[in-house]
Amino acid sequence: TSDVKEALVGLQGIVCQVSLPPFAEHMGHSLRKLGQLCQGICITGLASPNFKAMLNNLCHTHSLFSRFTPGGRLQVYPTISAGNRFFTPTRLATGLQPVSISKEVDPHGLLKGTDSKHLIHTDDNEVKYYVISRREDKVRYIPTSPIIFQVGDIIEIQVSMVSFPV
Repeated sequence: TSDVKEALVGLQGIVCQVSLPPFAEHMGHSLRKLGQLCQGICITGLASPNFKAMLNNLCHTHSLFSRFTPGGRLQVYPTISAGNRFFTPTRLATGLQPVSISKEVDPHGLLKGTDSKHLIHTDDNEVKYYVISRREDKVRYIPTSPIIFQVGDIIEIQVSMVSFPV
């Protein structure tokens, strides 16, 4: 049996920092830089009691994980930052299949020129962007481009967490 546990957590807040695609056409893109390239967002709840409760829950999760993280490398911050790398080193992606990077994320084709011998874009690297639509008691999530998200927007981010025995 597998002791792998996975949880999907939804977090609501106000965007206070954004680093989302598409990226500038003139961006330098050496192999080393592309391997480190991330997309991310930071949210805050200002003085919201719900956001404070969410932070307390994350601090509890942090304390559980910190028991297994050497050297106190986990740090607590008053905001929540979520990010994901565009690529996984192929040596760490055994058994994973490549997926295409969408035109909305890479309109200039900068990321498509990546050396597939060393880096791969998989489902684990994929970030999906949606806007919510409400009509007559029906809620729909409509795919959208990441360019629409700006500082000050109220959003929900979903983060998956995985734990497994080593």
